[in-house]
Amino acid sequence: MVSRWVGVGLTQIGVVATIWLTLTGRLMLYIHPRYMVFTMAMAVLGGIIVTAAIVVTSRAPDEDEHDHDVRPGLRTRLLSWARVAILVISALALLVVPPATLSSSTRQNRELVTSGQALDSADTQQLAGGNPASFTVKDWAALLSQGGPEAVLGKDVDVSGYVLDQGEDDVFFVVRMIVSCCTVDAQPIGVPVYRPGWREEFEPSAWVAITGTFVENTDRASDQQTVIKVGSLSEIDEPDQPYVF
Repeated sequence: MVSRWVGVGLTQIGVVATIWLTLTGRLMLYIHPRYMVFTMAMAVLGGIIVTAAIVVTSRAPDEDEHDHDVRPGLRTRLLSWARVAILVISALALLVVPPATLSSSTRQNRELVTSGQALDSADTQQLAGGNPASFTVKDWAALLSQGGPEAVLGKDVDVSGYVLDQGEDDVFFVVRMIVSCCTVDAQPIGVPVYRPGWREEFEPSAWVAITGTFVENTDRASDQQTVIKVGSLSEIDEPDQPYVF
């Protein structure tokens, strides 16, 4: 019987955690915002169905109770405590411990996106006529991908993101992870920054804020035709919402 009610408890903890993350906006650390309402609704519906199924089947004889109907043995007590411990740990993990973003090693090891649906979905015509001061890393990466250097040369930039090492001594990428469905499929997108000796200033995955201007890269040894010439560059804390959508 204990195992069934532990199952009910785990189900309800999952439902409460999903609702809480949705209402606080922190579910966006796991999934794309367009799926938040659907996820919450399915969590509630699933919780009702699973709980009802457990309650109905709880009328059947419990195997543990049948085996130890006279006096509960040590094994039965240990199993009961283990189930309660699982319930408590799950509650702490889902309701107390704050959601975590992708690790720095994960961010560094995923291949940088320079083309494809993640960037082609952006409306570059609208971006071309927009205010560059409001552009995100995704917007600049989309303009570079679809419009080429001519679309960004001479434009001022004010962005933040994490440092991605692409193997060049004088150039790094300022990057954000773009989420299409959930963080499992998150991909890094970014723009190149010209900063000789940057490794002496920042570690890969450090978060930075940059202002500058897109210019032609005069370093012919570099793979990047267009880079950000830095005006100001400073290290910052990871933002509450590190992803772009």
